[in-house]
Amino acid sequence: TPLHLACFSAHLSTVKLLIERYSANVHRKNDWGCGVAHWIAMSVDPKREGIVEICQYLRMKHNISFHERQKQGHSAVHKAAQKKNREVIEWCDSCMNSSEKEEAGRPHDGGNKPSDIWTSAGGDAKIAEWMISNGW
Repeated sequence: TPLHLACFSAHLSTVKLLIERYSANVHRKNDWGCGVAHWIAMSVDPKREGIVEICQYLRMKHNISFHERQKQGHSAVHKAAQKKNREVIEWCDSCMNSSEKEEAGRPHDGGNKPSDIWTSAGGDAKIAEWMISNGW
């Protein structure tokens, strides 16, 4: 949807416009079960601070869950690991309770935890160790 693409592009003003002015359905998911949390977690925007701003907006204003898993078992943390979005992973750690963290960190249908994905994507080893220590 346009909202999913605005999240993926990390355009906070567009995300807000689509939701607040045009009543975009913030809970809509695509055929794979990916919602706005998955799309913002996969953002490739080089200005990483904007990504976390959108995460905060979606969680605080619209009660969006970042631990829910889509049809292949990916949470937003899995998606963030795939794109090496450390800021999203750290933000998820700071705002999830223990049961949300447990659900977000379970292996996806292919058997990989977010830390496995982070490592296979060439992510920093220290972050991988930290993720593993958090059960991710």
